[in-house]
Amino acid sequence: MKPASLIQEGIAIFIASLLLALCVEAYAFVWSTGPPPIRADGWGYYLPLPAVFIHGDPTFSFLKAPDLPPEVAYYRFAGNQYQGLSITETGYRDKYALGPAVMQLPFFLGALAVARSSAENPSGFEAPFQAASALAGAFYFALGAALAYGAARRRCSRLASGRWSK
Repeated sequence: MKPASLIQEGIAIFIASLLLALCVEAYAFVWSTGPPPIRADGWGYYLPLPAVFIHGDPTFSFLKAPDLPPEVAYYRFAGNQYQGLSITETGYRDKYALGPAVMQLPFFLGALAVARSSAENPSGFEAPFQAASALAGAFYFALGAALAYGAARRRCSRLASGRWSK
C-alpha cells in the first residue's frame, strides 16, 4: 500500500470517527439532563487546568473557599471533600496524573478565550469548558481510531483492518 493512500484513508477514518463522536456527544448534551461532561475521575484529571490558568493556585487552596461559584461547588462533597483530592495544610493534593490535563490544554485555552470574552471571572467549569472537555475526548477518540486503522492496515489485509471495499 502506498503511504499517500494510507494517509488519505487515515484522514477519512479520523473525520468519520470525529463526526461519530460529536454526534454522540451532541445527543448527550441536547437530550440529557444528567451530570456535566466533567465529572468523577475526569474532575481530577481536568482540575489542574483551571487551578493554574484561572485561579493561579496549583495547590487547589481556592477549593476551600466557602463561597465557591455554583459550577465549582457542584463537585464538593460534605466536609470539603472532593473526588480524588486529599486535604493538606495549604490546599489539596490531586491523586491523578497530569498527562490528561496536558492533552486537554489546547481545548481548554480555546474555551478560556471564549469564556473571558463573555464572562468577567470564569471558574473553569462553565459551558465552554464543559464543551471543550467533551471535544477533547472526541478528538482523541478519532485520533486513536485513525492510528489503530493505520497500524492494522500496514500489517494486515483489508478485511482484517476493517476496510471491506477497494
